[in-house]
Amino acid sequence: MATTADCAIVSKFSFSTTAAAITATSPDCCTWSFVACTNGRVTGLALENGKVQGPIPSDIGLLSGLSVLSAVNNALTGDIPNLAGLTSLEYLNLANNQLSGAFPSSILKLPKLSEIHLYTNQLTGSIPSDMDQLAGTLLEFNVGNNRLTGTLPGTIGKLAKLTIFHADNNGMTGPIPATFNQLSQLKELWLYQNKLTELPDLSRLSNLQSLLVYENTLSGRIPSLPSPSANCTISSTSAAEANKFECYAGTTSTGLCYKSISALSVCSSPAPVTPPVDPNADSFTTTDTIILIVMIVLSMLAGYGVSVCFRRRKERFQERRRNRAAAKEAARVAAAASTAAPAMSTVPTTAAAAPLVVRVPPPAYTNASPALAPVTTTTTTTTMVSDRDLAAFADMPVMVVAVKDDDAPNAPATAPSPARPAGALVAGQRAVSMDSLLLAPSAERQSPATLVGADVNVGEVGRGDQGTAADQELLLPSTIGSRT
Repeated sequence: MATTADCAIVSKFSFSTTAAAITATSPDCCTWSFVACTNGRVTGLALENGKVQGPIPSDIGLLSGLSVLSAVNNALTGDIPNLAGLTSLEYLNLANNQLSGAFPSSILKLPKLSEIHLYTNQLTGSIPSDMDQLAGTLLEFNVGNNRLTGTLPGTIGKLAKLTIFHADNNGMTGPIPATFNQLSQLKELWLYQNKLTELPDLSRLSNLQSLLVYENTLSGRIPSLPSPSANCTISSTSAAEANKFECYAGTTSTGLCYKSISALSVCSSPAPVTPPVDPNADSFTTTDTIILIVMIVLSMLAGYGVSVCFRRRKERFQERRRNRAAAKEAARVAAAASTAAPAMSTVPTTAAAAPLVVRVPPPAYTNASPALAPVTTTTTTTTMVSDRDLAAFADMPVMVVAVKDDDAPNAPATAPSPARPAGALVAGQRAVSMDSLLLAPSAERQSPATLVGADVNVGEVGRGDQGTAADQELLLPSTIGSRT
């Protein structure tokens, strides 16, 4: 008795009246005359000659014990379902039905399959390029009288055990692969009524019994031909014949293949040498072409995306530079408008490394005016800083350094201690206006002479912290405007 699951799948076929009467005799499918079972598993289905119709059950692939599936000469319709689960299948015959859809590539994964017969259906598409998956088992392959298109894959040449190959009466195009000459066990090669363009050297097919390639679009030279023992037709007298050969190779015209080309003669010059075809090389299919095109397009899009990214970053960088330049120009114009300071000399915008020391000459002392005079610009060694320049460098430290004796030779050696004038700055006091800087002694200093060559620290402009001795190295950049 077969398993319930196997019989449930077989029962899904749409049986004819005669077959249905048989199935009605028992729920056990192993008792039906067209079902074979072993150890409770369905191993064979002989559904030939009008027993079934309609679609093939979609779960037929679950019959893992099935080794023979024959449903030839019926009215089966629809696509061939996935058969990858029929791991024990050796014989498949679904010929002379009304099956449609693409060639079932799932059958190429069946490890024991030796015969495939799908002729006289309505199958479309092309023969799969990975036919070599059946290289160790396939003996017969027949897909004649369908609607297949595309080229014959070169991997067929790897089917070392193949004895029959029929793909006649389809729409196959391109050359017959030269790898067919590797099929040393081949007995029948039927490729007639297609649109094939080139006939290769088939002289190594020593076991060939039948070669039919008529009614194609073959042309050029006829290469070395085998000697089939039963039938050979490479050209016919039919009005549909489109083969147009020039001559045939060799020195003899004996044999079955030459009867259909008796009007031709031996080629006067040797045929051009063509490089040998590697039977292990995979053919370049339409799918490979599509994948290559997609990769190229994706690469171009990626390159475009990178270029757009860099261009936008560059634009943002340039925009920031323009904004900074505009802000600096606006600050300069605003500062110029807010004060009537004397004209400043034009200074380069790039700051130099050397700082600017504000050098103050000793005041000119007289007996009539003992008080300390304000800083003036009467000597060329004096560098003064205006309020406008101060605004541009508000965070920079300022250091005032008194001029030594050799810078002001007319300064008196001694003088009475003057009173500090109003507005004079003492060491450590913060300067607000650089034009108001006055040189004045601190409480500890008794004579102006002691200030000659001394440093008077007036703190940092624009900051609250007081200057230190280290501030002597942190002075205004030399690019600040100056007046003399």
